[in-house]
Amino acid sequence: MPNILASNCMTAATNNHYTMITVGIENYVLTDKFLTYSINDSVTYGSKDFCRIENLENTYGTTKDEREQRLLGRRRIMNRCLEFEVNDVSATGIDFPKSQSGCKVTRIDENSARFQGYYCFFKPKTDSAYIIKPIINEACLTKDFYTENEFELQDILASIGVYVSGDATGRSTELKYINDFKLRVNQSPEGLLTVNKTVTPEEPKFPTKWPVNDIQLGQLYLTTSADAKNNAYFGVPLFVRNTCEKKCEPGKLCTAPCNYTQPVAAEFVLTQLAGNGKKHYVTSWFDGGIAPANWTGLINGIGTQITSNYFEIGKNYELEVILDDQEYNFMMFKGRIKSRLTLRPTTIPSINREGRTIGEISPFAKVEVLKTLPTYPVFDTIKFTGNSHLGVMNTVNSISRVFDDPVWPPYFSDYCIEGSCVLMKDHKLRLKLKFKITKDEKTGELLSEVFEYQKISNVQDNKTTNEYKAPYFTCTPPGKDPTDDDSDDDFGDIDF
Repeated sequence: MPNILASNCMTAATNNHYTMITVGIENYVLTDKFLTYSINDSVTYGSKDFCRIENLENTYGTTKDEREQRLLGRRRIMNRCLEFEVNDVSATGIDFPKSQSGCKVTRIDENSARFQGYYCFFKPKTDSAYIIKPIINEACLTKDFYTENEFELQDILASIGVYVSGDATGRSTELKYINDFKLRVNQSPEGLLTVNKTVTPEEPKFPTKWPVNDIQLGQLYLTTSADAKNNAYFGVPLFVRNTCEKKCEPGKLCTAPCNYTQPVAAEFVLTQLAGNGKKHYVTSWFDGGIAPANWTGLINGIGTQITSNYFEIGKNYELEVILDDQEYNFMMFKGRIKSRLTLRPTTIPSINREGRTIGEISPFAKVEVLKTLPTYPVFDTIKFTGNSHLGVMNTVNSISRVFDDPVWPPYFSDYCIEGSCVLMKDHKLRLKLKFKITKDEKTGELLSEVFEYQKISNVQDNKTTNEYKAPYFTCTPPGKDPTDDDSDDDFGDIDF
């Protein structure tokens, strides 16, 4: 990992402020709509204790307790494995609070100290200039460390943040952002699972069995805009479970394919139903995102933009979502995003990717930060909902979920669910929604009324229903009017 430099501390020093280093752990709260990283290990707070996905027959992996255990399990590894050596060139040396609730501090010499924890503080002086060096604990580079501590081999998305804080309690609301770096820490499952072949031993290895299961279509959305082009924004989220059975070797070292971040991407094909079994092609696109390790939730994607006159009032349509070949779908999705971006070194600065070079552990050798993503002046599929910042944020988040990594995703050999596998080349999974287009007479907005849902698979159970209840995310307390849902607010550790 590169060193982090911090200087020009005059203002912070004269205001009696502190420099804070944080280690945030990926904490998507049941949806990838926001890139959330937990610093304080609080899964949710306030009304967010009610966050859930409605219309699920099986709620496994979605309860607050389950989400909390998922977060804390990864936090325990990062707290043990990631340290910071901080050097202050100040003439009077480095100054820091000796007792910190979220951090263990060991002084090295007059000008340097080692910090270990999820939020650590040191006190800047007017002549301070810092070199912050992230270090991987040597013990974490051996399999014995994971066996002895009963840690599973896994994939962890994290973020290092640097802030100026009003105090050293960890609860100050007076925070000024300085910089952050996204990390992806991968412990190689080689020896326990079938992994991809690499050109060099240093390259990260990933399971080649795709474990994402229980994929369902969320609520269809169709939003018309008031612009001169008469555009419509159209799409549907995917509900997924990246969960599966663990595999352990003698000595209790355990892992599973679902302990690793997985791509979830599909080809979306929209057709108009013409009767007599005939269909007229309207448009198609690739969409999706990533499912973090051991995660259950909604992947929103970015949808597509079409002119609203593609839809005819009173006509029936079909949206087919083809999930057969994940590697191909994800590469097409990533290519679609890249083709829509005009690269320019200004406009929205410092957009970072989620972790790039992942150390092996045979177990893992090092952790590095992904290359900084170029900046983007134009987003032609932003859905504005009365809050332009939200539209930009959602689009930026969608882009940053696509790894600029030449070895991820790996070539998937198999698709597996509940111990049953099929070769990926033979895998078939199609989800279909049939809906009718109507018009709100008061507002003039186009509406979609779903009248049939179909699931066609050669691995999972097939399903056809005329009463499909799509899963959706909400933080509205039970019994409260859903129109008062404030689920976009107070998300705590948000990083975008």
